[in-house]
Amino acid sequence: VHAAKAAHRQVLLYVHESTTPASFYLGRMHPEVVAQVNTAFRLADCVSFTTSSTRYYHTDYGLPANHRHTPGWIDVGRIDKWREHNTRNDLRAKFDLNPDELLVTNVGTVCDRKGQHIFVRAVDLLWRRYPDLAARSRFVMLGGGKTPFDVVLTDLLHQLKRPNITVHSATVDYFPYYAAADLVVCSTYEESSPRVILETMAFLTPLLSSNVHGVPEQARPDLEASLVPPGDTVALCETMAKLLISPKIGYALAQRARARVVAEFEAGILLPRHAALACEVAAGQI
Repeated sequence: VHAAKAAHRQVLLYVHESTTPASFYLGRMHPEVVAQVNTAFRLADCVSFTTSSTRYYHTDYGLPANHRHTPGWIDVGRIDKWREHNTRNDLRAKFDLNPDELLVTNVGTVCDRKGQHIFVRAVDLLWRRYPDLAARSRFVMLGGGKTPFDVVLTDLLHQLKRPNITVHSATVDYFPYYAAADLVVCSTYEESSPRVILETMAFLTPLLSSNVHGVPEQARPDLEASLVPPGDTVALCETMAKLLISPKIGYALAQRARARVVAEFEAGILLPRHAALACEVAAGQI
């Protein structure tokens, strides 16, 4: 942003993170660098936020009159074409699921802010409170890597010794983890506009998520998804049990979620808004 303004160019700054620069760069950047980031919000001709909650974090040091809310989007048509060529039964077979076995997935890069450790603790509690339900379910986390947190998560799984909780390495072929699942769980602590929420909604799969930042702007609580406080292991466990025991509840939420993502978050609807905003900034109209 600083370089562009020095070159006398118009600047449209997109912000996708759900917290302030000071929090985001905490301990990793010199304070003077963080100050320069803060200044960028004032220098930019327009700042676009994907959610209102993210915009709220930046009102103190930016120029709110130049703020715009332009939500993130997904290509629902691409997902639907993929679904036409991949039946749910075939996908479940690839997971080696028995006909009466339930699949719960957690999609996202394994890291502390995604809360996979909370998910694992909730599943362990499910084993203790609902052993029959837990025994006929499979719990798969997609997004494993080679970070220190991956080691922590592996150690936790080793301590708990629950054989039906596994971690799969990150892959670009992640659609099956939505389409084959009976429930998708997002255990995150911090999100602005997570694609995992919109993609789950598009796949017509029941969704259980932490109620953080921009998530309820995408999937509203008890309308399109079940939302629980972040880090609340008990609430996560009990809501998982409720949705798995009574699948009609989750399916009703999923139907409304699908309708909403098609009506409000489809690429064909939102991309023209983003293009129009870029044109306004380029023309100096903001």
